[in-house]
Amino acid sequence: MNIQLVREGLAEDVVGQQQAWPLKVTASVINNSMPSAKVFVYHASMGDDSYEGDIFECVASLSQYFTLPENAGTFNQDNTVTPYYRSNVLYFACNSAEEADSLWADIQEDVRALVMNYNAFDDLEVQETINI
Repeated sequence: MNIQLVREGLAEDVVGQQQAWPLKVTASVINNSMPSAKVFVYHASMGDDSYEGDIFECVASLSQYFTLPENAGTFNQDNTVTPYYRSNVLYFACNSAEEADSLWADIQEDVRALVMNYNAFDDLEVQETINI
Protein backbone atom coordinates (compact mmCIF):
# COMPACT_ATOMS: atom_id res chain seq x y z
CA MET A 1 0.00 0.00 0.00
CA ASN A 2 1.29 3.42 -0.91
CA ILE A 3 -0.42 6.76 -0.52
CA GLN A 4 0.65 10.11 -1.90
CA LEU A 5 -0.25 13.19 0.14
CA VAL A 6 -0.37 16.61 -1.50
CA ARG A 7 -0.56 19.72 0.67
CA GLU A 8 -1.93 22.81 -0.99
CA GLY A 9 -0.81 26.17 0.25
CA LEU A 10 -4.04 28.03 0.72
CA ALA A 11 -3.92 31.73 1.46
CA GLU A 12 -4.56 33.12 4.91
CA ASP A 13 -8.27 33.77 5.29
CA VAL A 14 -10.88 35.13 7.66
CA VAL A 15 -13.45 32.60 8.86
CA GLY A 16 -16.29 34.27 10.71
CA GLN A 17 -14.39 37.02 12.50
CA GLN A 18 -11.25 34.99 13.11
CA GLN A 19 -8.08 34.79 11.08
CA ALA A 20 -7.42 31.28 9.76
CA TRP A 21 -4.73 29.42 7.87
CA PRO A 22 -6.55 26.81 5.77
CA LEU A 23 -4.89 23.46 5.23
CA LYS A 24 -5.95 21.25 2.33
CA VAL A 25 -4.47 17.79 1.89
CA THR A 26 -5.40 15.38 -0.88
CA ALA A 27 -4.59 11.68 -0.67
CA SER A 28 -4.24 9.41 -3.68
CA VAL A 29 -3.34 5.76 -4.12
CA ILE A 30 -0.09 4.94 -5.89
CA ASN A 31 -0.05 1.98 -8.31
CA ASN A 32 -3.45 0.62 -7.20
CA SER A 33 -1.75 -0.65 -4.07
CA MET A 34 -4.91 -0.38 -1.93
CA PRO A 35 -8.67 -0.17 -2.42
CA SER A 36 -9.14 3.53 -1.64
CA ALA A 37 -7.29 6.74 -0.80
CA LYS A 38 -10.13 7.83 1.47
CA VAL A 39 -8.14 7.90 4.69
CA PHE A 40 -9.49 11.05 6.38
CA VAL A 41 -12.34 10.51 8.85
CA TYR A 42 -15.06 13.14 9.08
CA HIS A 43 -17.95 13.51 11.49
CA ALA A 44 -20.96 14.17 9.30
CA SER A 45 -23.32 16.97 10.19
CA MET A 46 -26.53 15.02 10.75
CA GLY A 47 -28.56 18.06 11.80
CA ASP A 48 -28.39 17.21 15.49
CA ASP A 49 -25.30 19.10 16.62
CA SER A 50 -24.31 22.72 17.02
CA TYR A 51 -21.64 22.73 14.30
CA GLU A 52 -22.24 23.67 10.71
CA GLY A 53 -20.84 21.31 8.14
CA ASP A 54 -18.79 18.15 8.51
CA ILE A 55 -15.81 18.09 10.86
CA PHE A 56 -12.45 16.43 10.26
CA GLU A 57 -11.76 13.98 13.10
CA CYS A 58 -8.60 12.00 12.31
CA VAL A 59 -6.66 9.85 9.90
CA ALA A 60 -8.40 6.47 9.77
CA SER A 61 -7.14 3.55 11.79
CA LEU A 62 -6.94 0.26 9.90
CA SER A 63 -10.26 -0.80 11.43
CA GLN A 64 -11.92 2.48 10.42
CA TYR A 65 -10.45 2.16 6.93
CA PHE A 66 -12.31 -1.11 6.43
CA THR A 67 -15.55 -0.33 8.30
CA LEU A 68 -16.48 3.33 7.81
CA PRO A 69 -18.44 4.28 4.70
CA GLU A 70 -17.00 6.56 2.04
CA ASN A 71 -18.23 10.07 1.26
CA ALA A 72 -21.16 10.43 3.70
CA GLY A 73 -22.54 9.37 7.04
CA THR A 74 -25.28 6.77 6.74
CA PHE A 75 -28.62 5.86 8.26
CA ASN A 76 -28.58 2.09 8.74
CA GLN A 77 -31.43 -0.38 8.23
CA ASP A 78 -31.61 -1.05 11.98
CA ASN A 79 -32.45 2.63 12.63
CA THR A 80 -28.95 3.45 13.83
CA VAL A 81 -26.73 6.15 12.40
CA THR A 82 -23.09 5.99 11.35
CA PRO A 83 -22.19 9.69 11.55
CA TYR A 84 -18.62 9.12 10.37
CA TYR A 85 -17.27 8.64 6.88
CA ARG A 86 -13.98 8.64 4.98
CA SER A 87 -12.79 11.13 2.37
CA ASN A 88 -9.58 11.54 0.39
CA VAL A 89 -9.57 15.33 0.91
CA LEU A 90 -8.91 17.08 4.20
CA TYR A 91 -9.84 20.70 4.86
CA PHE A 92 -8.95 22.26 8.20
CA ALA A 93 -8.90 25.90 9.31
CA CYS A 94 -5.88 26.32 11.57
CA ASN A 95 -5.35 29.15 14.06
CA SER A 96 -1.82 29.89 12.86
CA ALA A 97 0.69 28.96 10.18
CA GLU A 98 2.61 27.02 12.85
CA GLU A 99 -0.49 24.99 13.69
CA ALA A 100 -0.96 24.19 9.99
CA ASP A 101 2.66 23.00 9.77
CA SER A 102 2.25 20.90 12.92
CA LEU A 103 -1.00 19.34 11.68
CA TRP A 104 0.65 18.57 8.33
CA ALA A 105 3.46 16.73 10.14
CA ASP A 106 0.93 14.81 12.29
CA ILE A 107 -1.08 13.80 9.22
CA GLN A 108 2.04 12.45 7.53
CA GLU A 109 2.92 10.42 10.63
CA ASP A 110 -0.61 9.04 10.99
CA VAL A 111 -0.91 8.10 7.31
CA ARG A 112 2.52 6.46 7.50
CA ALA A 113 1.23 4.38 10.47
CA LEU A 114 -1.91 3.42 8.50
CA VAL A 115 0.22 2.30 5.54
CA MET A 116 2.47 0.25 7.84
CA ASN A 117 -0.55 -1.39 9.50
CA TYR A 118 -2.19 -2.10 6.14
CA ASN A 119 0.99 -3.72 4.85
CA ALA A 120 1.34 -5.75 8.06
CA PHE A 121 -2.29 -6.85 7.70
CA ASP A 122 -1.51 -8.07 4.17
CA ASP A 123 1.39 -10.11 5.55
CA LEU A 124 -0.71 -11.96 8.13
CA GLU A 125 -1.01 -15.67 7.61
CA VAL A 126 -4.25 -17.51 8.32
CA GLN A 127 -2.27 -20.24 10.04
CA GLU A 128 1.36 -20.57 11.00
CA THR A 129 3.09 -23.61 12.46
CA ILE A 130 6.61 -23.57 13.82
CA ASN A 131 8.75 -26.26 15.39
CA ILE A 132 11.16 -25.22 18.06
